[in-house]
Amino acid sequence: KQRILRPTFQLWFDEVVLKDPAGVEGGMINTCFTSFVNAWWPLRREPNVLMLHFSDMKRDHEGSVRKIAKFLDLNPGVAEWPKVLEYTSFTWMKEHEVKFEAATVCEVPILKRGARIRKGLSGAQAEDGMTPEIAGVIRKWVDTLVSDDAARTWMYHGGLLPPL
Repeated sequence: KQRILRPTFQLWFDEVVLKDPAGVEGGMINTCFTSFVNAWWPLRREPNVLMLHFSDMKRDHEGSVRKIAKFLDLNPGVAEWPKVLEYTSFTWMKEHEVKFEAATVCEVPILKRGARIRKGLSGAQAEDGMTPEIAGVIRKWVDTLVSDDAARTWMYHGGLLPPL
């Protein structure tokens, strides 16, 4: 428990996010974020890969859910779509957040209740303790660890995937 809990976001960032116990350069920024983009980016146009960005899903919930359904070759009927959209909405997930929390993953709750499904907003990170200084450190690591300019741009902003 003491290995991951910190009294402030800044301490958690400095002591947990940036210091990987295995010594991985960039810590959790690398192991949880940039390594994912680096691994999947070259495969983004493969027929069995669908890359989605949070901001795009927030901007167009229904379009994103329909895109996922098409990708998975699922064809909900006209009468089923309202329920599909309801169950994939932020409102429904927030009302049933216990289904999505990471609290049961290990003996020590990773996040407090409500931390995983926060507000459903993109750009509200300052409310959770993200400072311009921390954002600058993250950007520096991302710029170092993700060499593809298009991948970095997509990672920060979403939008259409550029061609290979």
